[in-house]
Amino acid sequence: MYGSDPPWRAETQFTATHRGQDGRINLSSNELLHERLELLQGAVCPGNSPRLASYPRTGRAAEALAALLGLPTESFVLTPGSDCAVRLLLTGLVGGGEWRGPIVLPEPNYESWRDVARWLGVPVVPVVSATCDPSEYLHGLCEAVGSTRDALVVVSVPNGPAGWSFDPTQLDELAEACRRRGHLLVVDACYHVFDGPLGWLFRYAGRHVVVLASLSKSHGLAGARLAVVTGDRTVLATLAAMNVEGMVSAQAVGAAERLAPCAQALAEIWEDVRAVREQVGALLAEQGFAVLRSGGNFLNVRVGDDGAARRVERGLSDRGYRVRVTSGLPGLSGCIRFTVGDRGLMDAFVPQLIATAAATADR
Repeated sequence: MYGSDPPWRAETQFTATHRGQDGRINLSSNELLHERLELLQGAVCPGNSPRLASYPRTGRAAEALAALLGLPTESFVLTPGSDCAVRLLLTGLVGGGEWRGPIVLPEPNYESWRDVARWLGVPVVPVVSATCDPSEYLHGLCEAVGSTRDALVVVSVPNGPAGWSFDPTQLDELAEACRRRGHLLVVDACYHVFDGPLGWLFRYAGRHVVVLASLSKSHGLAGARLAVVTGDRTVLATLAAMNVEGMVSAQAVGAAERLAPCAQALAEIWEDVRAVREQVGALLAEQGFAVLRSGGNFLNVRVGDDGAARRVERGLSDRGYRVRVTSGLPGLSGCIRFTVGDRGLMDAFVPQLIATAAATADR
């Protein structure tokens, strides 16, 4: 089942830094950051919960999420976050002998796909665009789809690290190519609410297509670890046989039950984040920065070369902000990435970014 070195023999070391506290404002993890979110979560996660002494029951949570997402209750399974969904999905398919690989993966992508593939000894066929051009990615993916057998084709819409996104016509073409070749297409919808209406990707869910929707970014539940997997019935049956929903915490289940009445409030937050993202991008472009198009709640901004990106990252850290260096990933040379939040947060951060880039430019 595993390659030459199973994951528990990997030469890695666990240290206390994995649990470290960080006083900086976190603009690195793309959490949902908005001034109205705290009020929303007060309703979703009340302080007194009687559920911690009991094992969770997912029935009412599934009904609430079905109403919120517009899905039939029996058409999805819950998982404790997208990381776990990736691991369980690949382990279940490989271990059950239902799929033999390879993974066709646009790069850059969510690192869990490549990590789990390595642990399972599954080959990865990378598809790269030097300019993060969706059309180039589509061409490369269709070529890979046509030259492989029994593949798992994974796309994030929008792309997690870079922000580029397929439009419906492009995704239609890829889904049809996968259907003709008998491949399994997995659509990672982690950021989709920042690029279009809630649930528009779910229309692809069905035979030979799985849609994975994390609620960490979109619904502000990063701390609860909750995701929805819908689509191909054989895949859902595999996950159900692994008792995936039994791994979801009682707190996450309780939060999910109370989400349905919050649909309008969430939609207003997503709309505001999209508007702020465009405003911030335009402002930075006026200041001479190259800003990559993004469909997520984040922006990649080119600040120079790789060295400049690292200097800006350190400079912003000194000013109390945590951002991510994405330079070194395909198409993102010289870039840093930061989460886009509400207007107040961005009004404070953007001048710090501009000043830091100027201060470090000649070092």
